[in-house]
Amino acid sequence: MPRAAAYRAARQKPCTHRVISIDAENEHFYTQGDANDAPDGAPVYFKNLIGRPVFTIPYLGYVSHWVSNPPGMYLAIALALVLIILTFLPDMLRKASEADARDAARRAQADKPGDAPDAKNSGENMGK
Repeated sequence: MPRAAAYRAARQKPCTHRVISIDAENEHFYTQGDANDAPDGAPVYFKNLIGRPVFTIPYLGYVSHWVSNPPGMYLAIALALVLIILTFLPDMLRKASEADARDAARRAQADKPGDAPDAKNSGENMGK
């Protein structure tokens, strides 16, 4: 089975196709895309070779294409925002709960009878 090779195409974009023949004398090779019926028209020079794929993730190109276009892009942005919010939400809720507990403790401290600073003075001033 022919091996796949990643290389820079004429427009400087990375491309991955199967190598169908190698011309070592002229330092180039011929490729053919899996979805193409015929070999690619131009040879690829050795200097344009990037490497060969080590592994593949099936259908990842479909996901990449879908996220690159408006409907998928909007959903991807919304999903990213939801994930960011869910990441920080527990900390925000914990801090809000701690602040509520502190406020409740301060209110309870202030509401104790006889602890108010004006309670002592108000009794003295009433008789005068």
